[in-house]
Amino acid sequence: MKSLVVYYSKTGNTKKVANEIAGALGVEAMNVKQLKDFSPAGLLLVGSGTYGNRADKKMIEFLNNLPSLHNVRAAVFGTSGDGRFEQSAGLLEMRRILEEKGALVAGTFCCQGKMFYLFGRGHPSEEDLENARKFAKGLVKKR
Repeated sequence: MKSLVVYYSKTGNTKKVANEIAGALGVEAMNVKQLKDFSPAGLLLVGSGTYGNRADKKMIEFLNNLPSLHNVRAAVFGTSGDGRFEQSAGLLEMRRILEEKGALVAGTFCCQGKMFYLFGRGHPSEEDLENARKFAKGLVKKR
């Protein structure tokens, strides 16, 4: 199954997670700012950091501009300074857009990221990154 990992990261936290997820799937993570052509994959993973409890507007714009994703499996991932991305409006908005496009959202993953050099030091940690790899591999097994 062809997989595509697309992310947006201001601080590098989500980029680290995206690279681990992509590596586990044997593909390269693509920064949403650099993605020129989009062709639907069998498995689409999208990720963003949270900024004010929201996904970045560049990621939301990307998602809103996607064509129909009918029968495409998808997943959402991200990082946040307080580690609560799974409860954030950003995650829910990303998931909602994918579902409205017809994607079958198979799961979500989040972990804490470092914020302002004070909060979340050491995150994403090696344990966080290992959990991201397990998440990606689990999506492939769920087919």
